[in-house]
Amino acid sequence: MLPTGWSAGVPDTASPEQQDKPLARLVEDQSLAVLAAIDDLRHDLPGSVHDARVALRKLRSTLVVFRPLLDGDAAKALEDELRWFAGELGGARDAQVVRSRVTSAIHGHPGGDDGGEELLAALDAADEPTWDRARDALADPRLDKLVAELGQVRLGSLAGESDPEKLVARTGDRLGQLVEKGRTAVRQGDDHRLHQLRKRVKRVRYAVTSLRDSAVEALPAGSGGGRVVHALEELQDLLGEYQDAVVTAGVLDRIGSQAPRLAGLAGDLAASQRELAASVRATLPAGVERVRRAARRLARRSPAVHLDR
Repeated sequence: MLPTGWSAGVPDTASPEQQDKPLARLVEDQSLAVLAAIDDLRHDLPGSVHDARVALRKLRSTLVVFRPLLDGDAAKALEDELRWFAGELGGARDAQVVRSRVTSAIHGHPGGDDGGEELLAALDAADEPTWDRARDALADPRLDKLVAELGQVRLGSLAGESDPEKLVARTGDRLGQLVEKGRTAVRQGDDHRLHQLRKRVKRVRYAVTSLRDSAVEALPAGSGGGRVVHALEELQDLLGEYQDAVVTAGVLDRIGSQAPRLAGLAGDLAASQRELAASVRATLPAGVERVRRAARRLARRSPAVHLDR
């Protein structure tokens, strides 16, 4: 539950002085989404870990991309706390993803019935510390402080630039950097660079999406923003599939090494995950190119976007 009295004095709608500040309204809306997600986590609702991670990521992306247009010190301090909480939830969410993939892989493997349940039990046992960490975070006074800080954001503590054109220009900068770094990452291709690229894609995707949000409306229909969002979603999905396959293979390797009786099945499943990762990796250059084309189209239609600045 949210702390008693949290909502006291918090208006249901943006205050009059905030009406002409689209970035401030966006941050407020996203802060409310995080607060709702935390409440869902405390009620242990289905899907709440995933939903909380998404809400946290959206607000963090806004604070990072648009920090020069906000109260920079306050935005950085809040982003640090959001990153802490997201990190506490990260292991639990990763465990959910890996378990889902391993379950599907077992069902599709000819020998999955022989050792499959034992493999999943070993996986659950290895994941228990990540769930303990998430539960501990929900009881941590640091989270109560974060909730209070998010309530203050709703009161306009971060302010925010009122010129939508500056928001578009800032996002254009990040989009141009993404295309450049994306080409380098897929060319060099090590897992760490690709993981960092995935995080960058998410951040820019949320920023572009925010510009099309009703709180901002800086990229109207026909501007090309929708094409950019679609291309970024496709690239994010590819990078996510690649990373999840690589991580799942590594987890299966560890289980196989720790439980020799499961080594055969775990090894087969790990190999199939690596094959999938290799096939996805081959599609990444095309994914980056789709983002580049969509970004160029956006720049032609939106004068505030300068990809090469």
